[in-house]
Amino acid sequence: MPFISLRLMALLCCLCMSTSLLARTPEGAVKNKDTNGDGKVDLSEWDKTKKIFKKIDKNGDGYITANEFAAHWTIMDIPFDEGGQQAAEASKSPDSSVHKKQTVRYAEQGACYPAPRDAAKLIEIKPGFHKVDGDLAIFDPCHSSVNFSLPGLFSTKLAEKPPLMIIALGGGGVGLSETEMANRMNARGVATLLFDAYELNGFNYKGTNLFVSGVSNESRQRMIYKAAFTAYQWAIQQGDKVDTSRIFINGLSNGGSVAVNLAGMVDPAHVRTVFAEGASPSGLGFPDKLTVPLWLIYGSLDNYGGKTKDDFMMTRTELCKINFDYHEIEPSLAPAGFAKRCSRFQNPDEMVMTPKAWYEKLKAQGEPVELHEYENAAHGILLGPITRKHVVYGKGPTARERFAWTGSESDTPDRYIADLIGAIKATY
Repeated sequence: MPFISLRLMALLCCLCMSTSLLARTPEGAVKNKDTNGDGKVDLSEWDKTKKIFKKIDKNGDGYITANEFAAHWTIMDIPFDEGGQQAAEASKSPDSSVHKKQTVRYAEQGACYPAPRDAAKLIEIKPGFHKVDGDLAIFDPCHSSVNFSLPGLFSTKLAEKPPLMIIALGGGGVGLSETEMANRMNARGVATLLFDAYELNGFNYKGTNLFVSGVSNESRQRMIYKAAFTAYQWAIQQGDKVDTSRIFINGLSNGGSVAVNLAGMVDPAHVRTVFAEGASPSGLGFPDKLTVPLWLIYGSLDNYGGKTKDDFMMTRTELCKINFDYHEIEPSLAPAGFAKRCSRFQNPDEMVMTPKAWYEKLKAQGEPVELHEYENAAHGILLGPITRKHVVYGKGPTARERFAWTGSESDTPDRYIADLIGAIKATY
């Protein structure tokens, strides 16, 4: 069993590597990029980041050879054989057959996939504010933070096997919104899968504001995204417990941004609708295309992170330089989106597209996206009565104070849940 688990971990690692590097043979990898015909690849021929180039260029001479590709793949446990660019080309087409190729089969019940100790690291980029670096964790069904919950005996029964909602945690960590969503879904006949992506990565942050105001959006979103995408891969193999043709994804705040990106990557044979609440366009950005229907959900008073009380999330924009193009690093994991054209390295001084403008653009292109705005609601519809507060990002002279209204009033939470359940029932 230990040997089997190690092999499966190796396969999971393959999922998280850029398939554009995996041309299946070292010689083929060189040939695909060697434009001047000298039998090796230099930086001018390289179409990925300099960081990846230097990682593969073992001797640091400024060139990547077939032997260096082979050495890198061997170290990373990436299998290589004949087959050319099929895997790399397939990853560019979000259709059902490709999703089947991307699926990684988790082991039999009881197999665990813990992250290597200290693999993810916090790096302070200014006083009290951090980014995350390192090999981020995949979903581990054995982790103590994982709660795979089925509807109870006295819950509403929607079908013989319940649909499943995967809940991506918000930027501050698993809290009231996520647990309330799980409880309300369970009571109405929907199974839920909730987990803490930060704890999966080894961060013991409970009782602190570390992930509320001390870590960048893109870092939080990368951790949540990788855990959520591999949780989805695990979930579609749980057909003995839930209806794997009726999976739904929900996320709030940074989890909402992750949910939006998942809507550009998951297989419509499994996922029916993605519900993204309070999604920020800053971090990983939003995808250029969708593979499944998406609800963009905002409270009319959601000004979380805003510079003024009227700086609402739905019409929020920031400088491109705070975005990170995750697809560039992990094309088999994340969809292509506007971060490819708007990031620290591409047009950094231009402005990010607002969620509303992005919605209007995709709607005009015929993409399956809807915009739902709830009155009497701020950030986090399930976070109790509206609280008008502020949050401070960072420390010292570089600290930034921002508006952070949360919660909702009246019957808004009940209407919100009723709308989600209505959408779920409509798939039957």
